[in-house]
Amino acid sequence: MGFKNRYYAHLLPDDIIVWERFLSVNPNIYDRIDYDVRVGKGSTPPDDIEEKYKTMWRDLSQKRIDAIGHKPNLITIIEITRMAGMKAVGQLMVYPILYRESYNVLTPISKLLIAEELLPDIESTLIENDIRFLLFPPGTGSPEQIQAEHANRGT
Repeated sequence: MGFKNRYYAHLLPDDIIVWERFLSVNPNIYDRIDYDVRVGKGSTPPDDIEEKYKTMWRDLSQKRIDAIGHKPNLITIIEITRMAGMKAVGQLMVYPILYRESYNVLTPISKLLIAEELLPDIESTLIENDIRFLLFPPGTGSPEQIQAEHANRGT
């Protein structure tokens, strides 16, 4: 499967560049990729809020997984960030649990961090918590991708 018509709903521009580097090196790694997947229950809206806004309140307060890669016997929860720190580690510890609860998934789930670089003292925590990580610093990816990266960062 190719990755035309990609939709990166809530990725920051720098995170999109890192993700595009990953995809340029691994164009067919997943059969399907879902983006911006809501998990968890979200927070309960106040009683005095209008009914038409209660669903919106819950939806906007849910957690959102950057990407989920699907293979026949494996689901991969993917966190994408330029600079990976404790926030990314925490998200990858919580998201698989919420995903299972939200969608009643029985398929094995793996965790993957895609980043440009790791903050100090993060690597050992990733390893200890069985979180795979792949680093894509500037210069990785296809020549077209690198050219686009420089053009985008210049704006």
